[in-house]
Formats: sequence, C-alpha cells, structure tokens
Amino acid sequence: MFKRIVFVVVGLLLMITGVAYAQPSWTQVPLRTAALEALGMSGGEGMQIIRGISYAPSDSNILYLVVDVSQVWKSVDGGNSWQMKHKGFLANGGLSLAVHPSDPNIVFVAGTSFQPSTTTCSMDGNPTVSKCADGIYRTTDGGENWVMVKQTPFYNIGRKAGGVNFAFAGANTIYAGTHTEGLLKSTDGGNTWQILNLPDITGRKILDVKIHPQNSSIIFLSVDRSLLSEPVLYKLTDNEALTLTSIGSSLNSLSCNAQETVPVARAIAIKPNPNPENPDIIYVSMGFCGVYKSTDGGITFTAKNNGLFPVNWSKAATYFAMSPVNLDYLYVDFHEHGSNHPYYTHNGGENWCVPSVTDSGGLMYDIGLYTNINNTPITCPSSLNNTVGVGGSFYHGPIAPHPTDENIAISSLGGNYPQKTTNGGDTWTYSGDGYSGGRAGIGATSFSWDPNNQNRFALFLIDYGPAITKDEGNTFKALPIPRYTNVETTPVGAIDPTLNSQVIVTAVGGWTEQVIAVTQDEGQTWTLMDGTNGKPDTKGNYNFIAFHPQDLSKNIVYAGKYKSSDKGNTWTLLDKKIIAMFQGNGDIVYASATVNYKTTIYKSTDGGSTWTAPYGEVSNGSSGIGEIAIAPIDQDRIYLTTSWNGVFIWDTNQSPPQWINIRDDGLYKWISNRWTKVISYETGLSRDRFGTLSTRNIIVDPTEPNVVYAGRLINFYGEANGIFASQDYGNTWKNITYNLGPEFTPWAISVNPHNERVYIGSSLGTWYLEKASWYDGDNDGYPKKTDCNDTDPLVNPGMTEVPYNGKDDDCNPATKDDDLDGDGYLIATDCNDNDSTIYPTAPDIICDGVDNNCDGTPDDGYAPTPTTCGIGACASTGQLICINGSTQDTCTPGIPQSEVCDGLDNNCDGQTDENLTRPTTCGVGACASTGIETCSAGTWGNNTCVPGQPQTEVCDNVDNNCDELVDEGVLNTYYQDADNDGYGNALVSTQACTQPGGYVTNSTDCNDNDASINPGAIEISFNGKNDDCNEATSDTTPVDLYISSFIVPSPANAGQSIVVSDVTNNSGPGNAGPSTIKFYFSTNGGSYDPEDIYLGSRAVPVLLAGASNSGGTSVTIPAGTPPNNHIIAIADADNVVPEGSNETNNKGSKPIRIN
Repeated sequence: MFKRIVFVVVGLLLMITGVAYAQPSWTQVPLRTAALEALGMSGGEGMQIIRGISYAPSDSNILYLVVDVSQVWKSVDGGNSWQMKHKGFLANGGLSLAVHPSDPNIVFVAGTSFQPSTTTCSMDGNPTVSKCADGIYRTTDGGENWVMVKQTPFYNIGRKAGGVNFAFAGANTIYAGTHTEGLLKSTDGGNTWQILNLPDITGRKILDVKIHPQNSSIIFLSVDRSLLSEPVLYKLTDNEALTLTSIGSSLNSLSCNAQETVPVARAIAIKPNPNPENPDIIYVSMGFCGVYKSTDGGITFTAKNNGLFPVNWSKAATYFAMSPVNLDYLYVDFHEHGSNHPYYTHNGGENWCVPSVTDSGGLMYDIGLYTNINNTPITCPSSLNNTVGVGGSFYHGPIAPHPTDENIAISSLGGNYPQKTTNGGDTWTYSGDGYSGGRAGIGATSFSWDPNNQNRFALFLIDYGPAITKDEGNTFKALPIPRYTNVETTPVGAIDPTLNSQVIVTAVGGWTEQVIAVTQDEGQTWTLMDGTNGKPDTKGNYNFIAFHPQDLSKNIVYAGKYKSSDKGNTWTLLDKKIIAMFQGNGDIVYASATVNYKTTIYKSTDGGSTWTAPYGEVSNGSSGIGEIAIAPIDQDRIYLTTSWNGVFIWDTNQSPPQWINIRDDGLYKWISNRWTKVISYETGLSRDRFGTLSTRNIIVDPTEPNVVYAGRLINFYGEANGIFASQDYGNTWKNITYNLGPEFTPWAISVNPHNERVYIGSSLGTWYLEKASWYDGDNDGYPKKTDCNDTDPLVNPGMTEVPYNGKDDDCNPATKDDDLDGDGYLIATDCNDNDSTIYPTAPDIICDGVDNNCDGTPDDGYAPTPTTCGIGACASTGQLICINGSTQDTCTPGIPQSEVCDGLDNNCDGQTDENLTRPTTCGVGACASTGIETCSAGTWGNNTCVPGQPQTEVCDNVDNNCDELVDEGVLNTYYQDADNDGYGNALVSTQACTQPGGYVTNSTDCNDNDASINPGAIEISFNGKNDDCNEATSDTTPVDLYISSFIVPSPANAGQSIVVSDVTNNSGPGNAGPSTIKFYFSTNGGSYDPEDIYLGSRAVPVLLAGASNSGGTSVTIPAGTPPNNHIIAIADADNVVPEGSNETNNKGSKPIRIN
C-alpha cells in the first residue's frame, strides 16, 4: 500500500506544479553497413517480407509499404527513407495495400495475423471473443492512425501473392477482394461494406482486383481455385446490375509444374486500347507458367516468357506491375527466384530482361542482403546462363512504378528492403533508410555483450543468422553461417567472455529445430554439430545459450540440453534443457518442465550434473510459459512469464516462499488449487487489446536487480501492447513502449551491462531505451535522467527551493540551500545572497553602480577600455570610462568630407567611393563613343564606353574605318580652272570628296589663262593660238568667207529703217574665227568706196569649214538720198580673219530705190 500512496502524492505534486517533461523515446539500431555509413545514410536492413508497396498517385513523394509482420511503413521523400506507421493497426502485418487516387492520406490495407479468425468477433475487450485483428484497415491521416473498418480473414498465401486486394472506382467507391467473403464494395469511403452477390466465386480467395482504367464499372478479378474446372479470371460489370463473366478460358487448363497442378493468376495488368471500340490488352502473372498476355480483351492468352525462367525451373511469377506513364514498361517478380529481380521489359513483354545490377555499390553486402554486387553485365533478353545472379533471394517482392516517370520504380530486394531503379529496371539501388526488421531471436540471449569491450556485441537473428558490431551498434556485419535444413535462423547465441577471444556459439536452423554452431574466428568459418564429421547431433529447439561468467578457465558454455567445457569443441548431453543461468555463479543453472499446465522449475548448482526442484509447481492455468529470469544477486528470486496470465515470481519474502502471480488488477496466490487475488491494486501490467495478459520475455537488469523488463506477445492474434518495466522487483509496472506503440510486439529483451540501455529485438528491428529516461527511483514523476536526486521524492526539478535545508530541492545549482544564489558564499559573509554575482571575492569590474565584491566601493575594479567611433575617414579612438555607475565614451568621430575616388570612406557613411562616376570617351572617327566609369577601391574602372565598329572608308569627310585618317584612299582629284572654261590645269590640282569652286575634274586645259583655249574649243585658222589644245590641228588652214545671199527690200523711203538679210559662208577648209559683217549705203553704182555711208553691222560667229551663218540687220536709209542707190555688205569688214588670196569675194551689193 505504501507504494500506491507515494504514487498519489507524486501525482498531486505534479498537478500542483504543472511540470511536464519530454516523453522518453526508443532509438532505432538499424543494421547499417560501413558502406551506408560512408554515404551518410542511416541504414535499414528490412529483413521482413514486404507484401505490398505503392506510390500515392497524387503525390510521388509519398509511398506506403506493408510487411508480413511489421504492419505499415511510410516514406515522404520518394522512398529514400521510411517511418513506421502502425498506431491502431492490430494485425501482425498485411497482404496488400492501395492508396487513394487523389488523397495521399487515405490508404487501405488487408491486415493479416498468424492465426486469422474464421468467425466475426468483436473488439470489446472480452478475452473470450476479442481474438480478431485481421481485416480491412484504413487510415485517413497518412498513417498516423489506423482503424479496422471491416473484420474479415486474410491468409498468408505464400507464392500465390502478387495481387492487390483493393481497387478504387471513384473518390468514395472501393472494391475489396477477400479470402472468405468474396468481393466487397463500399460507396462511403470504407465506412460500410456490402458483400456482392457473386455465387461463382463464393468461398474462393480473391487474389487480385483491378478496375478498368477507362471504365470504373468494369472490374477484373483473379480468384484462387482448387479445381481445373474453376475459371482463373473473371470480368465483372457493375452497372446497376452485376454481370460476372469468366474470361481467359485458355488459362484454366494450363499445366506447368508439379508443384502447382491447378495454376492460378496472381496479378492482373490492363493496357486499355486507345480506341474503345477495340479490345484491351491484359497481362497476368501465372505462377510457374510465367507471364501471359491477351490482345482480345481476355478471351485468349499467349505466353510471353521470352527471357524469363523456363517453366520447368520451378520459379513462380507473382508480383506484376505496369508503369502508368508508359504501358509497355512492365515488371514481374518470381518466388524463389535466386537471382537479380524483378525482370523488366520495355516492349510490352516481347522480350524480358534481368537487371544487370541490384544493390548498386554493394551497400548491403556486409549484412548479407544482396544479389549481384559484381555489376556483371547481363544480356537482354536474358539467357539461361544469366538468370541466376550472385547471392540471390528466396522471396518475391512487390513493385511500385512511379506515377509520372516511366524510368523510376520501387521494389523490394527479395522481399527484404526497398530498392529503386531510375533507368527502367536495369539497375537497382538501396532505398531503405529507416526501414528495419532484422529480428533478434526469442529471448535474453538473442543478444550477447562482450564484457571486455563495450563497443562489441552480437545479435542472433531469426532467418538471417548472426550479426556483429564493433562500434557500439553504429555499423554491423553479418557473420555468414552455413544453413541447416536450408535455413539460417539463429535464435540465441553467446560471445566468449575471454579477453580477445573470437569464439562465438549459436544454434542454426529453422524456427523450431536447430543445431549448435561454433566459430573460432568470429564467423569466418563455422562448425555445425549436426551429426556429421564425427560431431554430435545436437538437433533441438534452442532458446538459451550462455558462457559461464566467472571461471573463464573452465571454458564452459551452456546450450539447451548440451554443455561444453572446451568452448564448444565438444559437447555433453545433459538430463535437462537449460533455460537460465544465475549471473552471480555460472554453476547454477535452471530448467523447466510443464505437465498439464503445471510447470516445475528445476535448479542445478553443479552446472547441470544434478537437479533439484525447490520451487514446487507453477499452476499457470491454461498458459504455457515463455521465459524465466533470475535476479542477478538472488539465485532464488525467479521471474516467469506465461501466455495468458502475466508474470509469476518465486517470492522468498512470502511465508512460506511461494509463487505469486502479478496480473493487471493485483497479486494472486495459489490457494485451494486455484489462483486467488490476495492484494487488489493496479499493478500497471495492463491487458492488451485482445483482453489478455500474454507475456513472452522477461529479464532483470544485471546492474540494478529491482529493475525488471517484460515483453508482451500475442502474435497468434495480432500485435501486443509492448514493453513493461518494473522498478520494485516486479510488484508494479509501467508501460515503456512510448514511441514504438501503443501496439508493439517485442521478441527479445536484453540489458547492455556497459550502459544500462535496454535493447529489444522485434519484427521492426532492434531498438534501445536509456534506463535513465524512464526509471524513477523515488516515484516523484521525474525520471533519473532529469532528477538530481532519484532517491528523494521531494527533490526534483518541479519543487521549490527551500532555503537552508541542506538539499537542492529544485535540482537547480543556482538556488542551492544556504547559499541561495549559489555563488559559494553563505549568507553570513555574502552581502547579497540573492544575487550570484555579488560575493566578497567577486570581480567588481562591471560599471553598474553595484558593489559586487562587498568592499563598500562600487565598480572599483572597473578598467577603462579602448573604444572606437566613427567610420571611414571619421574613425577615431577614445575610452569607455565609468562615472557614477554608468559608462561614458570619450571618443569623438571626425567630420565627413565629400567623397573622392581614393579608396577611403571620405563622407563617413560606411561606404567607400560610393556613387562616384565620370564621363569617358573611346574610339576615333566614326567609332567615337562616350560612357561612364565608376570608382571602386580607389581606382576608376568599370568603363561603360564601347567604341563603334569600324566601317568601310567612304569619301564623306569622316574617318569611317576609325584609323585616325579621313577619307584615305577614297578622295577625288580636282584641277584648277582659272579661266572658267570647264577645263582644268594639270599643274594645279587638289583632292576633295566634292568638287570645290574653280576646279574641275579634268586636267586637259593647255592654257588656263584663256577661256577660249581648251580641248572643247574650235581650232581657228590664223589666230596664232592652239585653240583646241590639239597640236595635230593646223592654225594655217585656209578659210574663205563670202556672202552667198544678200537681200535688200526695195523700194524704201529716205529715213526709213529696213532689215537687210544675208547669208555668210566659209568655203575654205579651215575654221574662220568670229568676224563682223558691215553694211554701207552706196551712191556710186554698187562699188564700195570709202565715202560710202556706214549703215550698221552684225557679228558673225566662228564658222567651221563649209558652214554658213545668216541673219537680219536693221538699217536706216539716210535722208535726202537720190532715188537709185545700192546697199553694200562686206564680210569680215575689219579683216580679222586672214583669208589669203580669197578676200575679193567678201562683198555683196544690192540696189535699192528710194522714194
């Protein structure tokens, strides 16, 4: 009763203070290889069979996988890492799963247990009926919580696996294929289910359910069968009415292997025809018959096994998957394949290829999980010589193609751990961080701790042999062990406690039968005690192996009914099977025998030579016993677990000593042939969700005998309720499952003697918990880890410090007892015991007006410190001095100046040369440009000026080609035309783009001072000039001017003006220069006389040889002239044109009558 009173007091204290602390947490110990550690990966060995895996179709970062014995795991990073998600999931594991097409948080799982229920049962806690955990589970919050929405049995179907039991036909419509109730349908998201009336498949297991991708009213089913007459495949149309039709009749009569005389289809994949008028393509995996394909919507099927295992190799095609991105990308996995898998094809199954690499990089090699670590190239389609890779694997594994990338898929390597391909299936890489499942056997000696090396311990695993670590669980390495009966379970084992020994003893074989195995070289070689090679046949079921812990010179090791005195080289058969040993004296060992549910515990004090039964019988009702544990300092305090009735303790404190039974509601004693409750109290050993107290494992902490751990196990129903611990020798218990639960099943418990960590082996791998994180020695609600005094319930972090009581009540060194401020000085000498900074020897160096050192003078230890102020050119120095408890800075900054480009902060704004720019020029001629350059670090630079591009030079007074020359090579030459006759002087020239005034483009003028002389002039005879600048033309060519016609109007009046007309000709070969024709009035009969009266003249231009010129000239008849006279015309009257002897014909005369 005292303990329960303490609990109440502590509970009240916690309620009053409101103190809370973080819940303890188990730490995962994945079997990480050194290769994974080198890549910074956390590791995860898997080692349990993955039954289903799927991407969330609406979010490719989210995946779920379901395992045969470890429920559901989730990845939120595309499959790189995984976390367990099993709260509320009571079944041991699952058969398949499906993720909602648009909501990644909704998932359905077909939950399975070791012993599926055959009748409907409730979950109301009644131990007689609440025995079901298998059924349909659903999560709506991404796996955080699971609820069974339909109880229905699902069975372990072994090599018939491969299908998915669920298919979505809409947001809320789901079909579920069951094993005993046919096809179920829910239209409310799984809340309620209807059994569809389909008599043809009643009582048969539905192995796969597939919805037509384009028509959700069409469902394809593969159904298990026992008769060849039963169809393999069905097509269901659910369109108001149900129409079930068998298809693929050619599959019904297949006969491929004697192991399966009635073949069944495992998985279905549908490739819809783009034209709905044409039939769909359907694939099925047919076990030993391989893969079959239909191109007519399922009417007929043809084998598509090119590159796959031959049907006579006894390999069963199981899981089958199709990429939703490229429907010709297919994958298939085989049961017992023993090679790189899964097979893949990129052409719709016409040719299948085996992966060239699995476990790329050999990341899992050290723990024995690999297939092809040599990266051996493998041909495609695969040849028979290449189908078996290195290592291999027994189990098949599901495949999940990526929802948006045809080249990515996630599968499991032989069902063990996730692996990923990013190239369509050719190479696969480990992708299983966080997903653990290597199960350390069945009891306390499934772990073995090297007493001489805290970093070295071994795990003995179910199905996978032993593994060892030499760095305290940071990395592990498998110890490859020969199989016995083709299996390698090692349920228990022991490391030799001798310093530097490499001897390890274990038992290897199946789950219920093994033989002793011994290695002298830490697993490099093994010797099996299997009755061959002169060795004894030690066949048996081992659950305890241990070395004698004290007298190492004896070399004693116990293993079941066998004992060795030479470290396992030879063995002696004992009378009884040893199941426990007293750690205080290895000569004391224990055995048991159960008859009619009454168990006798035997004890030997001479290493098994002789036995006594000092403990009477344990009347454990209908329960079988699980494990026994001996207190490390009391050889007669024995703890025993049972399948139904919790924990039994042989209690020497009872009078007389007797077995007591600790249940959930109190302490029971065997009285009058039945167990009777003698003390009623809540022991904390609560019942599981099935209403039982079934307990399997028990161990006493070797360093603290009051601490006992118990592991609950109800695996034949489902998941138990975890791990319990007692700190009062088993009288009361607390559930310490914490983050592993609430549903959890440990399979082995052991305490590491080096660090008090409790380790568990489970189907979810190995985990440990720090004892100090939960152990509460004084029951004050604060574990040892956070309690500074775990023996006094009134000392913990939630208490208020009581001054001067000699205790640190609140576990705060700063508020400790009679030195309240924790400064090391008691109140008698401390001038302020409420301030830890004030005491007699305190440094009084802070300027705060406080007398820290209690000498009566504040701040007397303060030392001025150098200070700086201002920035840039304004930077200055000063001191920080103390005046009346306040500091003052004597530093004064300089005055800012204008910023210049010198690398200094002239204007003291924290920036140097900021915003300083200046204009720049670059280039010459037409390439000339302008820009800006910026100052940086005192230097001008970052010039933005960019010169133009040089062009071809043209004559335009511009330097087009930017060579500092203007119009070079393209100027025009012009010649001076001084006489403006259009002809230039060759001796006087200039160059320009355009013609300047007074210049012409030719240089042909032979006399630039006479405009009448140029190449365009007419050569005039006898003028003394080379008029046309042509030396070839003569100046002496004769000319002959004469008047060829002369017309005078007659009569005329005296004083009248008349017009006389003439035609003057040049009949000579030469050109006549300009001349003048003159007219005279003659009264002497028509002959010219100097006395004749001059009437007028007209100019005659140059006359070329043979040319003529005509014209009219107005003359006035003199007044008073006689009536009959003449008018005379004289050509070249001034004799300016030399004519030689032809001057006589120059005159013409015409009479005129005067009225």
